[in-house]
Amino acid sequence: MMGDVPKLPAPQLTRKVAVDLSDKELQVFPAVATVVVSGTVDRFGYMRNLAVARSGGALLDKRSLEAVSQYRFAPATEDNRPADLPVFITITIKK
Repeated sequence: MMGDVPKLPAPQLTRKVAVDLSDKELQVFPAVATVVVSGTVDRFGYMRNLAVARSGGALLDKRSLEAVSQYRFAPATEDNRPADLPVFITITIKK
């Protein structure tokens, strides 16, 4: 059917980095805060084109982007070859 987009297997997270916040910084946020980061996992497993899709506040956004930029993945594959794939990553910060 025309216009159908083939579904690629999702990239698999191989390295996750925690959001770095001091105890003092955590005190100014609610008990639970969420940031959604959008980007592309490239064919080498690196995050590219990062942007905040849902803000948790300027500091949380900045620290979340810093953490996600260090994530590593086994990339998605198409026809058994690594492929770029857009993703959304939800980060939840709890006190």
